Amino acid sequence: MGLSDKGSNRDTARTHLTRLGMDFSHFRSRQASQLHGLQEHRKKGIIELNAILRGEHPTYTTYSLKKRLIQEGLKEHKCEECGIVDWHGKSLAIHLDHINGISDDHRLENLRMLCPNCHSQTDTYAGKNKQLWKIGGEA
Repeated sequence: MGLSDKGSNRDTARTHLTRLGMDFSHFRSRQASQLHGLQEHRKKGIIELNAILRGEHPTYTTYSLKKRLIQEGLKEHKCEECGIVDWHGKSLAIHLDHINGISDDHRLENLRMLCPNCHSQTDTYAGKNKQLWKIGGEA
């Protein structure tokens, strides 16, 4: 159908397929398919960071990825835009921003650490400016 398997796209497809009287019970989401592989990796131990950054684990959480990037020295716990680290003597919550707005594109060049203020000023903050797609074409 040309839709990515995230957000409400699966629900939208389910609604249309139900309306058309089509059975979709055998469909598995991309995330469900990958979850099995992710669980297997977790049983064996930690997932290799390079595999995540190459896009082999798009369901890896942003929160966990941010922690890994800091632990392994690839990113610092500071805003890459304004340089702030703390606020009123307390550690500031730093966000891991996906520059292109695609939340499962974990390539290192697409990731930046931003403070909440700088992040809120970006075009992609909280899904702003996301491409909206309808079934069969552009919005």
